[in-house]
Amino acid sequence: MNVVIGLYLCAGIVLSSNTTEYYNRLVNHKTVKAIREANATWTTYEPGENPLRDVSDEDLKYMISMPGIDYKSYREELKGLMKLRQGKFDFEVPKIDIDTPLRGMNLPEEFDWRNTEDGKRCTPKILNQGSCGACYAFAAAATFGARYCAMKPEITTENFSPQDILACSVHTEACDGGILDLAFTYIEEYGITTLECQPYVEAKTRLPKLQSQKCMSTKCSSGSMITKKFCKKGTSVIVFGKDRIKYEIYRWGPVATFMTLFGDLVDYKGGIYKYHTGEDEGGHAVVLVGWGKENDVEYWIVMNSWGATWGENGYFRVDMNDDQTGLGEAGYYCIPEV
Repeated sequence: MNVVIGLYLCAGIVLSSNTTEYYNRLVNHKTVKAIREANATWTTYEPGENPLRDVSDEDLKYMISMPGIDYKSYREELKGLMKLRQGKFDFEVPKIDIDTPLRGMNLPEEFDWRNTEDGKRCTPKILNQGSCGACYAFAAAATFGARYCAMKPEITTENFSPQDILACSVHTEACDGGILDLAFTYIEEYGITTLECQPYVEAKTRLPKLQSQKCMSTKCSSGSMITKKFCKKGTSVIVFGKDRIKYEIYRWGPVATFMTLFGDLVDYKGGIYKYHTGEDEGGHAVVLVGWGKENDVEYWIVMNSWGATWGENGYFRVDMNDDQTGLGEAGYYCIPEV
C-alpha cells in the first residue's frame, strides 16, 4: 500500500473573454506598487498588461481555495518526513543509486534540462489549466511525458493528458483538487493517454467530480482506440532535499513538486521570484526543470500551467532559499515503462 503524501489544491487561471478594463483582487495597481516598493528581485506586469487581469474574483476565489485542507499542517508534517530515509516508506523504491548525491556527487552550479539533448526533443508544451484546480494533473502529466520521451530516443515530444487524470482517477476530486503523489499512482495503475487522444476540457465546465467529463476508457475523442502508457510498478515515489531533487533532474529529467502560493505570484513577469506581499492562498503543483545562480541568488527553474503568455514564456524562477514558498521541499515522479 502506498504512503499517501500529496498535495491538495491548485491555483488555476482562466483568460476571460471580457475585454473591458477590469482588474481582480490580485491584479491591481496597489499590489504592483507594493511589490515594486519592496525592491523585489523580479519584475511585475503593468496591471493592464497582465494576461491574468480578466479573471473574475468569483473564479479567482474558486481557483485558489480548498475548504477543509490545512496546508500549513501538511507542510509541517512533510518537514518531519524529510528527515526519514526513503527506504522507510512501505513502497518499492526505483532501482537507482539514490545515495549518490549524498556522497558528494559533483552537480553543476547551473543546469537547465530544456537545453540538454533530451530536453530539446522532449520538453512538454506549456498548457493552461484554466479555472480548474487541476495543477496536480498538469504537473504529473508533464513530468511523466518528459521522462517517457527521454527514454524513447526515436520519438519527439509526447504531451500527455491531464484530463485523463481528472476524469478517470478515483484518487482526485477533479477541479476541486487532488493529491500529487496519487496522480502518479493512477498512471502506474491505469496508465495515461496522450493530450491528442483526450484533450483538456474541464476548464470549460468546472463541474463536481461526479458530473465531470466522462472517462474515455476505450476510445479517444476522435473515435480511435485509446492507448495508455504506464509507470513501472512501485516507482511512484517521493524524494526529499535540494541535492536529491537536483540529482533526479540532472540524471533522469523533470520532477513535480509543490509550493505555497502567495497572491503576488499572479503579478510575476520575470526574474527570480521571492515572496514579498499577499496572503497565503494555498498549495500549487508545478514542475522543476533545472536550477541556476544569478547575483549570488540560487534559483529553481519552474514550469507552470497558466499558459505560455504568463511569466517567462510560461516558466518562472524561484529563489531556492525562500522558505516561505517551500518550493522543492519534496519531489514527485515515477519511472515510465517503455
